[in-house]
Amino acid sequence: MIGKLWRTRVYRPEALGLLLKDLADRRHPVLDTTRHLEEAARWLLRAQAATPDDGVSGGYSFEDGWIASYPETTGYTIPTLLAYCHYAGEPAYAEHALAMARWE
Repeated sequence: MIGKLWRTRVYRPEALGLLLKDLADRRHPVLDTTRHLEEAARWLLRAQAATPDDGVSGGYSFEDGWIASYPETTGYTIPTLLAYCHYAGEPAYAEHALAMARWE
């Protein structure tokens, strides 16, 4: 079991932090919906920024970090960001979505 944990790189700081919070039952409190939507939209932009192009990373794991841009993931993200742009009134999200569409 320890070998498997080591291979999945749980020793990385971000993984250890989450594991320790889980063990101590100290997760973040549930906030209002608007805040959660904002954080989710920001996470999608981080997934885009993690790649060398304007696509969205196909995923993240503690073992490999961010993986390369993936067309299907990017395609699903475009309408999500456009909807969030409309909801939040933040035009920057539409610009990111258009950059993703050009990459597609």
